[in-house]
Formats: sequence, structure tokens, C-alpha cells
Amino acid sequence: MTRATSIPQHITIQINEETIPAAVTRKRIRNLYLRIQEDGSLAISVPVYMSQAQVEAFLKDKQEWILKASHHAKKKQSKEASGQAGVVTWLGKAYPIHVMPAKREKVCIQDGIFTFYTNDDTGGHLSLLYERYAREQLKMAIAKERVQWDRIICDAHGFSHPAITIRSMRSRWGSCTPARNHISMNVRLMHYPYECLQYVLLHEYVHLLVPGHPAKFYQTVASYMPDWKSASDKLK
Repeated sequence: MTRATSIPQHITIQINEETIPAAVTRKRIRNLYLRIQEDGSLAISVPVYMSQAQVEAFLKDKQEWILKASHHAKKKQSKEASGQAGVVTWLGKAYPIHVMPAKREKVCIQDGIFTFYTNDDTGGHLSLLYERYAREQLKMAIAKERVQWDRIICDAHGFSHPAITIRSMRSRWGSCTPARNHISMNVRLMHYPYECLQYVLLHEYVHLLVPGHPAKFYQTVASYMPDWKSASDKLK
């Protein structure tokens, strides 16, 4: 039986003076697909019949986009911080990390320090504790912020209040499925200023009124949050 997918080939792409890692995988697909990973590297899915020359021509044509998108991904990864750097960004502010030995695990911000109470100070475990704490805090923030939109948007238009879940998403800050009356919010919002999560929550609520993103959608968002563009720009 012929294999539908090949083992990824790891290469590097030279654009100007920068070298960008890439993983090329040949698949039984019709079109070439290019994705930027969180670390700024590339994931390229190539039809099995496409020649190397065609692939290189495609990448050459997309050089400007690739470079811009790779820089953006690296900047976002750096902005969201990591425990490896000893700093975490929380609601738009950078906090030094401190680990306190403790059997009972918890996370809190004390005197301007992001403190982890745990006996396991490995990076992976601290990341798990951070996400647990971020989910708890985002859940409380949503409970507070949704009250006005449940009343102003849902009650005023005869809609039932949507279910809201918290997820870790790579490419979206939030999503709304009106048919299921369901909204998802990205836990990574806790890295950014508070007005960003306020904006994303409103953005998804407005989708209950206006599908897609026509001019009417943003006009409706602006009627509830005039400075929404400032919050949106902080997420880019």
C-alpha cells in the first residue's frame, strides 16, 4: 500500500539575511499549504506530484509574507513570556517569577511577584500551574463581564444566555457558534491587558446578532465599546 503522507523533511529557508527552519511534508492533497508555527518556523504541506522547483517558486513568491508572519509569531511568543526567562506577562504587565517550596500548590501575585507554591519547579510543571491559575482567573473575569452582555444583548433580543468555555487556542482569541449558542475564550488572553479580554468577549457576543464581519458588525461593536480598536491592536 502506498503511503499517503511522507516523513517531514527538515530544511532551512534563506530570506534576505535570515534563516527560517521549515518542515516539508508531502501529502495526497491538491494544493500547497503553508503555516507559520508559534516559534516562527514553517510547516509546509506539499502535493506528492509537485516538483521541488514549483515549491521553491511558491516560497520565493511568498518571501515577504513569510518573513513578516515569522517575525509576528516570534514577537507574540516573546510577548507572552515563559518561565524559562524568569518573567511572566500577566494582564499586560511583566512580573518576575518566584518559586516557594510547598506541599500545597497554588499560584498568586504578591508584592509585584508572580509566586508559585510547589515542590516541583520544572518548567513544564510551572506551565501547568500557570494555565490552571489563568483559567480560574479568566473564568471569574468572564462571569463578571458577561452580566452586562447577557442583559444588553441576549435579554434585549430574546436570546438565551450562551454557554462559555475556556480553551487554549493557537489562532483565535475567541469563537462563537450561534447555532449552538456557544462561545469559546482563549486562556492566553490573561497575558494581555484586561480590556483585551473585554473586547474579545463583546466581539463574540455581537456574533449572536451579526454573523461574519461586515461593516454592520464593527459598527455594533463600536456602539458598545467605542475604543475597541485599541484593544484589538494590542492582540496583534
